[in-house]
Amino acid sequence: MKTRDFFRMIIKLFGLYALIQMVMYYIPVNFNMFLYGFDVNTAAILVATSLVLFGIFIGIVKKVDNIIDFLNLDNGFDEDRIDFGSFSESKIISTVLIIIGGFLIVDYFPSFLHNLFSAFRKTANTTGIDDMLSYNMMSVDYFGWFISVINIILGYLLVTKHKFVTNWLMAKSINEK
Repeated sequence: MKTRDFFRMIIKLFGLYALIQMVMYYIPVNFNMFLYGFDVNTAAILVATSLVLFGIFIGIVKKVDNIIDFLNLDNGFDEDRIDFGSFSESKIISTVLIIIGGFLIVDYFPSFLHNLFSAFRKTANTTGIDDMLSYNMMSVDYFGWFISVINIILGYLLVTKHKFVTNWLMAKSINEK
């Protein structure tokens, strides 16, 4: 299997995982807004955000090659093919770092969006926009938002700098032997 094909498969799996996260996490969490009172603006925001997330899923699945080129995922490997029978230690570490980074991004992106929406909602209500969103105000989890941002940045760095981290880890393991 070529490295590009391998990363196509992984990115499409991440896209599917993101869709599952949207359906299983984001929509149910934000559906609580309807429990506090139905509002047309709330419904519009929920539908618009869900459409944006679904659009991101479609973009991930349709533009896989652009993502691979942007993140330079197929660069830095010694060979153009990945032979799973003779997977070297550096290839395994690079692949695992990319997978972990991808999971960090996909896992914490919905939480980041939710906290961003909550902060926007709180700011809009405290600056005098009356009845913009008339349901019960929930507080913004700034700590959770901070953790989400840190994890997204860490995931991005693991995905884009996997070769550097692999070399660093390989150098550490050689020094320890």
